[in-house]
Amino acid sequence: MIFTVLLHRCWLQLLFLSLSLGLLIACERRPAPGAIPAGDSAEVVPPLDPGKRYAVASATVNYYDPQFGRRQVLYFREFGAQQALYDLPSDTASDTSAQRAMIFSRGRLVTYDPIARTGFTDSIPLPDGPMIGAIFPVWRMNQQQQSKLKFRRLGKRTFLGNTATGYAYDDGIGETRVWVWKEIPLFLEIPVFRASHNLSYLVLEARSVDTTSIPTDALFSIPQTVRLSTSDSLPMRRPKP
Repeated sequence: MIFTVLLHRCWLQLLFLSLSLGLLIACERRPAPGAIPAGDSAEVVPPLDPGKRYAVASATVNYYDPQFGRRQVLYFREFGAQQALYDLPSDTASDTSAQRAMIFSRGRLVTYDPIARTGFTDSIPLPDGPMIGAIFPVWRMNQQQQSKLKFRRLGKRTFLGNTATGYAYDDGIGETRVWVWKEIPLFLEIPVFRASHNLSYLVLEARSVDTTSIPTDALFSIPQTVRLSTSDSLPMRRPKP
């Protein structure tokens, strides 16, 4: 299972965190986040109906990387049966067109480059659709799986007026820390290897969350100009029990 998790993580990081060599070198100047006190280990995770990724029906979430100014936007509806993740230019850029995109709709995942107009598709069953920052909901795994991933609970924090619950796990790369509200990640600290082969962290934080508007059909559509190839070997699979 750990090998699958590693492949899952590395694949998504390459696609959506846009880590060029220059960014990795720059990461060497960023220290690892400080220690965070653990929360109540007996706290019960709120129930979530089968087949749902999120605890709200739809949302638009804008994320920001304060270190490099990168932006990402997550759209979902039908509790995550349809998801779209767009990688946007830096915060200072006037161009707002997507640089990378991932569309997940009812078990079908498509990843494409809007500029090169190429991409690939694979079939993935719920609840294994994408999650921002290449994380996956370890807090909903069974105790044996959590133990293998060194799962632990973190204290609660408030983001955008919402109280989020923190979790941490180690998939072999380093400890990922995430705070979620209604299953929506609002703050993430993601370990990555630096150019010197040491570990650093990328940070993604939600700047806004809109759960009142339903994202439009166009956000989940693949442009007809994009040429897609089929892959049956994408390493995003539900970890084995």
